[in-house]
Amino acid sequence: MTATPPPPVLDPVLDPVLDVVPAPGPDTAAAVRRVVVVDDAPDLRELITLVLGRRGGGLWSVVGSAGDGISAVEVVHELHPDVVLLDIAMPVMDGLQALPLVRRACPEATIVMLSAFPSSSAQAGALAAGADAYLEKDDLVGTLVPKLTALLGAEGLTAPAAG
Repeated sequence: MTATPPPPVLDPVLDPVLDVVPAPGPDTAAAVRRVVVVDDAPDLRELITLVLGRRGGGLWSVVGSAGDGISAVEVVHELHPDVVLLDIAMPVMDGLQALPLVRRACPEATIVMLSAFPSSSAQAGALAAGADAYLEKDDLVGTLVPKLTALLGAEGLTAPAAG
């Protein structure tokens, strides 16, 4: 009789909130969207990574991150992600200044601006500057995955069936 390994140790505070999902199997690699997270708050970058990993059904992989606009351009140029989550307010170079440079570095990426400020003028400015979408940070845990899925189209985000 072989002993079964103990279950993985999960964060008792975050796991009930994040609805842990199983890790993707080898058959889901083709459907995984590569994401770069850009925000000056390291804790928020980590939270977004956890949310995409645990609520995203194996369809999202954070492949890089940056803490300011200049670093964002470099990381996006190097990694060519499918999605860039780009904070508006950051030091060195803010998201609105970085947006056209990020777009030039990876024209095919979907760029989603993030802001802690619920402002229709900020949203309009981000979209006018070339962002594909604008999300407020107030409820990213509950809304990030559904909004990204809707933005990129549900048909393109269905993981292949295990077989």
